[in-house]
Amino acid sequence: MYTFLTDDDQATIMLSADPELAGLQERIMNGLTRKERNDVIVALAQEDDRLDDGVLEVDDETGVSEDDETNGAYVMAWLWVDFERTELDKEANP
Repeated sequence: MYTFLTDDDQATIMLSADPELAGLQERIMNGLTRKERNDVIVALAQEDDRLDDGVLEVDDETGVSEDDETNGAYVMAWLWVDFERTELDKEANP
């Protein structure tokens, strides 16, 4: 189960001098660093020449998979699948 913190929650934790929160503060900073890095990776993916509106697209908020052993990352993208002239065609088979 995931519990998401609001920006205000994170700010309160980060401003706290409570030593009990040091580990959580570090995890929040690592998460922000990862989020910022993912944003750069997604922006690079969105500039890729293989993208085509309505065919292959990358959302601003999408999955990124990166490891330390490779010089790149996988970015989740949407691929449009046309149903025309198939058994799934909604216009031919209402």
